[in-house]
Amino acid sequence: MVKLDELPVELQQMIATCGVLGTADICALTYVNKRLHHTINYSLYKSFGNAPYILGWALNHGRADTLAVAAAIGVDIHYNSDELLRDACHRGRLEVVNWLLEHDAQIDAETHQGFSVTPLSALHVAITCSREDIAILLLERGANPYFATPSRYRKSGFILSTAIHLAASLNLLRLTEFIVKEELLSVDQEDDERRRPLDMSCSSYNERGAAMIKKLGELGANVDLGHSDSLLVGELCLRQYETANALLDIGVKPNNQYRGGQRPLHACVTGARDESQDTVCSMLSRLVEAGADINGYVYLGRTALGEAVGRETPPVVAAHLLTLGADVNAKDWNGRTAVDIFMMNSGPIIAQSGIEKLELLVKAGARMDTPSNTGRTILEWAVYDIHRDPAPDYFRLGSKTKPVVDDALEALLALATPENLRKGYLDDLLNQAFLSSHYGKCDILIKHGATLSPENAMIMAFRRMHISKNSVFTP
Repeated sequence: MVKLDELPVELQQMIATCGVLGTADICALTYVNKRLHHTINYSLYKSFGNAPYILGWALNHGRADTLAVAAAIGVDIHYNSDELLRDACHRGRLEVVNWLLEHDAQIDAETHQGFSVTPLSALHVAITCSREDIAILLLERGANPYFATPSRYRKSGFILSTAIHLAASLNLLRLTEFIVKEELLSVDQEDDERRRPLDMSCSSYNERGAAMIKKLGELGANVDLGHSDSLLVGELCLRQYETANALLDIGVKPNNQYRGGQRPLHACVTGARDESQDTVCSMLSRLVEAGADINGYVYLGRTALGEAVGRETPPVVAAHLLTLGADVNAKDWNGRTAVDIFMMNSGPIIAQSGIEKLELLVKAGARMDTPSNTGRTILEWAVYDIHRDPAPDYFRLGSKTKPVVDDALEALLALATPENLRKGYLDDLLNQAFLSSHYGKCDILIKHGATLSPENAMIMAFRRMHISKNSVFTP
């Protein structure tokens, strides 16, 4: 009997396609020897295979050789335009992409005014899937780096962007470097919203954003163009300190006035939280070292120290600004000092941290006998504007490691020095407090050396006699 592999090719193909054998059996025949492999394989491709199945299998397994066989047998590799190429880019099949490009795959299936329409752009697919090797290969083969994304919200019907913007937003360092060094696009290329790659790298919010910013700086990004300074403000407001440091590293200036009333120092202060106060202090130091004006104020707003005092930020932030050289008497746009701001917003500030911030200002040289914008001095505020005596719990000073002080006036007088309190002022304040019947405060002032006028001293003596008499003889 004649063996199967000795039969004529025509008979072998008839056996493979007669319908008696299943697909698995026919596939098994291809492993018998080379002669059957070539004969039966041809029948499989022509009779049991179809383009979607064959190409899909080759794509799933990354088999460019299967595509070569299919093409040799006559399967239409490009039956669905460039869909196979885009699928290969999506799956990261570099060998398949390379084979398709060598066999006339269409890279940009549709264009709009010279821009590649993104749903049909293989390059756009490769970049969005972070396939840098494939994206570089496509660019080398002439892929269009300009993208047009359909949008019903645009008058033109499209959002226009570029490969370098997308690469920067996804922090694809090698691809970005390739695009710039091959002069495909400028490192300062603008999209239709006038955003540059540097803007996109600051919008990525991931751990590689700082690396992309530094890479763009190395590639020559112009930090004086557009709104580079406001990028620094944005990163600080969002507490993205690593990317903020990267912006400073590439030369972004930290001392400009911004539309909308923010400066980097102020943005850093407003972003402070208890859990991040050490990081905030380090960032403040970095900004000052880079040239930020520590006493500058924002348009219609405060100085950085005023922000730290007026907001519910940790007191350590205000303390750090003072160590960096902030002037306790510096005035903001409205002519207010940090002391003015504290006294005007004392309720929520005291509820958060007592008068610790005011203590810091006094220690730094704020005078306690000079009227503020509120019309009162610091000590007058302590006498008249804190109505309870002793002060309630949320007026208390200190932390777990510091003794609790129950009275704001007592605490402030403990800080009095000849430099911040003129001689004789306590006497004047004592007489005012006495005439306004703040007797509890009077006792504190007397304890610290204040003396009443003779007339008021006599009234005080009679008052004490009256109190003593009433305490002995009860009705």
